[in-house]
Amino acid sequence: MRSPRATCAAHLLDSMGMDGSLGLTNVLIGQAKLGDVLQQFAQSSGYVLGSGRFRPTPASCSGPPPMIETLRALESRFDVVIMDTPRCSP
Repeated sequence: MRSPRATCAAHLLDSMGMDGSLGLTNVLIGQAKLGDVLQQFAQSSGYVLGSGRFRPTPASCSGPPPMIETLRALESRFDVVIMDTPRCSP
């Protein structure tokens, strides 16, 4: 959900023939359901959850509960979940 990357990620999905307009941010603020924004990657068993174009303020995501619920839903649906996130500073 980093602002400069969110738009780049959406454009990357667009260039791969995937819809970059909806994604995680839309799920977190209740605009979309997780199943509606997951996209199958090419003809593989992999799926992609983009960031979406909408960049909400952190407060509009209602804090950790929506993210935790989303991660639990992904965990129950998939064997492996890979997340692209900024590095954590000590």
